[in-house]
Amino acid sequence: MPVELDGKIGSVRAVVIGASAGLGRALAGVLAEAGHHLVITSRDVTDLDATAADLNLRTDGRVTAVPLDLRDFDPVEYRSRVIAELHGIDALFVTAGYSTQDDRGQVPDDLLQGIVGSNFTGVISLINAFLGDLRSNRAHLVATGSVAAVRARGSNSVYGASKHGLEFYCEAVRHHLSDTKSTVCLYRLGYVKTNLNFGQNLMFPAMEPAAAARQMVKGLGRRQGIVYLPKWWRLIGLALKLVPWPLYRRLDF
Repeated sequence: MPVELDGKIGSVRAVVIGASAGLGRALAGVLAEAGHHLVITSRDVTDLDATAADLNLRTDGRVTAVPLDLRDFDPVEYRSRVIAELHGIDALFVTAGYSTQDDRGQVPDDLLQGIVGSNFTGVISLINAFLGDLRSNRAHLVATGSVAAVRARGSNSVYGASKHGLEFYCEAVRHHLSDTKSTVCLYRLGYVKTNLNFGQNLMFPAMEPAAAARQMVKGLGRRQGIVYLPKWWRLIGLALKLVPWPLYRRLDF
């Protein structure tokens, strides 16, 4: 049975990773306002607890905060805590991520490991822990990638490589679940307004987190694969792929 988020089939049990800020917080808000049962997760315990308290106070949703640092955690233990709270899952949203302007050229190893852990190895460890639940519950996986993964460049190199790896893994999961009614969708995000890009001179308009969250909720359960968000970034992504190397190597962005 496909998951509907308009109340037609009751409360949806959803997990939101990266829910204390930006897109993840907006996504938790959209789901809670629709009256769904959530476990929200972030490594920022203070903001996470505040977000859960706020949503429980002003929405009809039921929200439980379970802190988690994707760079260092036990995926089996985390899954056990989630299942104990939700008694199964219908949707797993993975919006956590970490980037920094220091990700350019050679970077310190501890920074490299932090970026890879937050965006790739920690994420796939978490998804792997829930693969059995995704299959048995006919649940849905939604993850956030980045347009930085479309083509490699000198800046954001570790971040882009991590997101590119996540795309590959999500496609593998999609193939693994293709004989079920579960769906896997990865959003290649363009610019979304967050604390990470506040005050930066961006090349293109940034999307409001709430608008992006509504699009992701609306698309839940559709067999979409990889989707650009906003959609017009697809044209930019295509253009980047077509730029010949002699010209591309001269670009600084």
